[in-house]
Amino acid sequence: MQSLYKVIKKSSVVRQGEEKIRTNYKKPVSLEKGIEEENSKNFIDSYENLARNILENARKKSEEFLSKAYAEAEVVEEEAFKKGHEEGFHKGLEEGLEKGKKSGYEEAYESYIEKGKNAYEEMVQKSNKLLLDTEAQYNSYLKEKEEEVRNLVLTIVEEVLKHEVKDKSSMNEIIYEKLEESKKSATFIVKGNTNYYEEIKAKSEFWKNQLPYRGEIFVIEDISLKDGEVIIETEQGKVIASLDTALDKIKELLINEK
Repeated sequence: MQSLYKVIKKSSVVRQGEEKIRTNYKKPVSLEKGIEEENSKNFIDSYENLARNILENARKKSEEFLSKAYAEAEVVEEEAFKKGHEEGFHKGLEEGLEKGKKSGYEEAYESYIEKGKNAYEEMVQKSNKLLLDTEAQYNSYLKEKEEEVRNLVLTIVEEVLKHEVKDKSSMNEIIYEKLEESKKSATFIVKGNTNYYEEIKAKSEFWKNQLPYRGEIFVIEDISLKDGEVIIETEQGKVIASLDTALDKIKELLINEK
């Protein structure tokens, strides 16, 4: 399973009228940002470990269940053989003695030995059916647990993204990456809602110096945009950057892993 942290940070950027463009962000050199990234990574990794442990425990439990069924089937088979043989011998001997003739003994002995064999074969068939049923239950149980883990991972991702979008700096990497790609553009316009506006405006001059970027950066507050979404306009066109596309990407990965 791919790291949720890596997938989430590879948020997609959608260019209007064109296909999705995946981006791999290069982080600005910032101690504060490094701490934020480490905290976010630890938050996600802890849930990844939880999902892995659930799946591993489910597999171990299923294997123990299957192993126990095989052992029980072997015991049933052995007991059936012993019981059939002993019953055939003793009943044959008793009937033979009662008749007082060797031929009578042999006839009865053979008769009950045959009955014992039939009983043994019947028990073997039952034990084989038990194994087949157990294996089917094992596969069904494992599949069910894997599906539970997938649903858990998706729930975790949704919670992580809800946490991410509330952070006013959560869109910084996306914007910085697009600014780096657009260094030749004379203007760079960023639109974000109230949650991100001040943060983007405060960072814009720092980004210009760090790249460096020779054009002009304009930051516009747009209350129509939701959390986790910004619009970037350059001479090359307009793109909509959204953390929601990261969730869509993870859903796609989970479906492909089935």
